[in-house]
Amino acid sequence: MNSGDPILPCKDRAGLYHLGVVDHMTELAAGLGFGVQTAVLTSYASDATLAKAAASAARAVLIGYAGDNTHGFEICHVDGIVNGARLLVAYLGTPLK
Repeated sequence: MNSGDPILPCKDRAGLYHLGVVDHMTELAAGLGFGVQTAVLTSYASDATLAKAAASAARAVLIGYAGDNTHGFEICHVDGIVNGARLLVAYLGTPLK
C-alpha cells in the first residue's frame, strides 16, 4: 500500500531476510510513531539476499518505500522515504545484538 509506512520484506526470491532484525526494526518504527509493511517479494531478489546466499553476509535486511509505477515515473508517499530514513538512523543507534 502506498503510504508513509516503510516496507520491510521478510523474504524475496533468493532467500530470507533476518527476521530478528525485521522484528527489531518493527519495534523501533512503533516507537517512532509509524508502522511498517511486511512483504514477500516473489519476483525480486536484492543484493542483500544474494550476498547472504554467497556467504558474504551473515544478516540481510531490506528497507524500502511503497511506490507505484516502479520504472520510469515513481509515485510514492514522501513520508515513506522520510520514515525509512528515520528507521535506518534508529537502527544504527540501537542495532540488534
